[in-house]
Amino acid sequence: MIFELVLLLASAADAAPADTDPAAPPPAGTVPVDDGEQLPLSNTLQATFALDGASKLLLDEVTADVEVVASDREDISVTLELESQQLLIFSNRRTTWAIHHAEVVAERTEEGLRLSVHFPVRIDEDWLSATWHIEVPASLPLDLEVTSGGILVTGSSGGVRMDSTNGALSAELPHGPLNMHSVNGAASAQIADDSYSDISLSTTSGVTRLTIDGETVEPSSSGDIQLHGDGAYGYDLRTVNGSVVLVLGAGGD
Repeated sequence: MIFELVLLLASAADAAPADTDPAAPPPAGTVPVDDGEQLPLSNTLQATFALDGASKLLLDEVTADVEVVASDREDISVTLELESQQLLIFSNRRTTWAIHHAEVVAERTEEGLRLSVHFPVRIDEDWLSATWHIEVPASLPLDLEVTSGGILVTGSSGGVRMDSTNGALSAELPHGPLNMHSVNGAASAQIADDSYSDISLSTTSGVTRLTIDGETVEPSSSGDIQLHGDGAYGYDLRTVNGSVVLVLGAGGD
């Protein structure tokens, strides 16, 4: 009798409802039905967004590496690489399922156009690896904040703010001004054009390096660098635990 009951329960567990939608999110608080081994551990999302008058691009409080490239395009193109991490041979089924049902969204706010990724279920970010590749108009100001990960900006001339709690920050830009701050990490900048506005590099634990038109600017005894000019752009880069590198050179306007 007990053996027959076990067989009955096993058959019921294996049976799937005929009207189950595989694309629908699982009930809150449950593990997705898809087996992690049956889904690829990585997925790439792509999206394009019109500016529609947005004055700034914002990306904040993400755990990811971020690369932003400025070009002559008039909209914003996003490629987001997501990967469900493995611990030894084990993967998180919920995270694996979620990255295949996620989407990149853009929210228009008073501050500007804010990018984010939406998952249909709550996931543990310890099991997720993400890399943002974003292409933007060169003159669009950028406001980027990462809790854990690095940021690289290339060619932007509209003003950049970068903030990372734990990660390296770098940029290759045509000119200043800029403001870089690292709590734990190096802050380094190279500027090809000496027509800059305010420049600020500071670290709580790290090294600051600044070169303008080939000339090295020596930091103060505290390790900070503060310069004031008359340019028209502003940069603010911060990290709590990581390095900061800013290169402003040829390749932008």
